[in-house]
Amino acid sequence: MNKSGNFTFVKTAFLTLFSIPLLVFAQPDIDHWESIALDGTIWEYLIPDEQPAGDWMTADFDDESWLDGPSGFGYADGDDNTNVPATSSIYMRYDFTLDDLSEIEMAIFDMDYDDGFAAFLNGVEIARENLGNPGDVIDWDAGLGNDHEAQIYQGGYPASFVLLDYETLLIEGENILAVEVHNVGLGSSDLTARPFLHAGYNVEEQTFSGP
Repeated sequence: MNKSGNFTFVKTAFLTLFSIPLLVFAQPDIDHWESIALDGTIWEYLIPDEQPAGDWMTADFDDESWLDGPSGFGYADGDDNTNVPATSSIYMRYDFTLDDLSEIEMAIFDMDYDDGFAAFLNGVEIARENLGNPGDVIDWDAGLGNDHEAQIYQGGYPASFVLLDYETLLIEGENILAVEVHNVGLGSSDLTARPFLHAGYNVEEQTFSGP
């Protein structure tokens, strides 16, 4: 179990909506699953040439000057919907609206990435891999000590995180999911940024896409 700030998540390699979500069988109140964010979801994104403002991952940040495009993001190597130029990092924001939190029984964040990432929900860090320690601010042009290959395109599974504190992380109204992905170095031949956010609903009505 990992803890950072005021949230708690469980990272698991087997729990993913790309296979059979095993914890569903322990959640009798879940009627169905929906994907709030998945491949093809439109994100605002920034290819930086300087360090972004410290509040870039919060709802109050103005991203009007950012570009927009569908996930995933990368170097046109077969698993990307939005092609980006060679970069040390990419910053992404996606806003979505929830009407009634009582309809949600569980939330899972999945991330397929190359080479390191950190993710935030309404300004609170919810997941991180190969990018320092929880809470670390990484320079936009910093190199990484290790690389990490994306998994989905080669038949593998993304990193998966069960958001145990989803009831305090999510809000009724507008929410912001923000992700930063860093390359091992500017000369790297690939980059992948494919975030997913899933929710288990206890009602029959569907709001978002199926997983």
